[in-house]
Amino acid sequence: MTSPLSGIRVIDFTEYIAGPYCTMMLADMGADVIKVERPDGDAWRHTAPIAPYESRVFLGVNRGKRSIALDMARPEAQEIVKRFVTGADVVVVNYRPGVAERLALNYDALSALNPSLIYCENTAFGTEGPYAGRPGFDILSQATTGIILYENKIERGTPGFIASFAVADLTTGLYMAFLIEEAEALAGVEGIAASSPRLEALILGVGDLSASLGVRMGHVDDPSLRYPGDIWHHARSRMIAAARANGLDAIDGPYPNYRDSDAYRREATWGSTLGCAGKWCIHPDQIAIANEVFSPTQKEIDLARRMCEAYEAAQRGGEGAAGASGVLVDAASLRIFQGVLERARLTGRA
Repeated sequence: MTSPLSGIRVIDFTEYIAGPYCTMMLADMGADVIKVERPDGDAWRHTAPIAPYESRVFLGVNRGKRSIALDMARPEAQEIVKRFVTGADVVVVNYRPGVAERLALNYDALSALNPSLIYCENTAFGTEGPYAGRPGFDILSQATTGIILYENKIERGTPGFIASFAVADLTTGLYMAFLIEEAEALAGVEGIAASSPRLEALILGVGDLSASLGVRMGHVDDPSLRYPGDIWHHARSRMIAAARANGLDAIDGPYPNYRDSDAYRREATWGSTLGCAGKWCIHPDQIAIANEVFSPTQKEIDLARRMCEAYEAAQRGGEGAAGASGVLVDAASLRIFQGVLERARLTGRA
């Protein structure tokens, strides 16, 4: 099977974790990734090295790539980069603020060489607003967003950061690579779902998808104009089918208006009905709604138990199906009821 990104060339100007993790995911999907490093290599190569210029942490976010060392201050290196960019499809950058501009690796400079270039830049706080231009690292993102409190590790009144994995960096890198937001990505979602055994989930992000499809956003906000009621039904259904066919969880994307709890509940219910395992939360008030929507009710749990018990009894009696409470239970419907009990177990309701 042809990989979904076969024939796509990515020029990788990233270091440490977030950017390299993104481009590694692209390499896993078949992209030709060329990593451009400083003459002494990505700084991550020198963190707890296991051999000269190699470390476990570096290898963990840089597999599947080719590398070249360039001194970007030299004109010869600039010429090499220009040739790379001219023939590239994607450039990914995660330098400190101002570095891309100084090295002529910002979007304006590179898109002048290649107008069709897809340019992805990872920054700590964006390019606008009061924090624009500030450098960042995983622990700073944890503290700024409040994620640092998730593990409830408080010592002398000071929260301890999440050290088990680089939650902000890895999450950033993952969604740089895998948000299913564009029409082209939706068209190839089956290939994406099957591209790597390391994939665990697909997430549907409807913002850019809507723009790429030409959706009239005024109709989205006005239920009387929406057609159909779930305007993203096809996208949700196709992504869920692709994810399930490859043993992945399907996650419904965020709902941007966190003040509108009813709309979030409606969107979550549509996703749950189609088979999504959960929905993205962007505000603490949405968590309880998501837990409620995606957890089975006690009535559903009790019915599922009765159906499973009836089927098991029928099997012991040599029968292939059973009837209980007016419901026919065969091998296919048994899987549905077993799924209800599994969700009950995962949410602590079993």
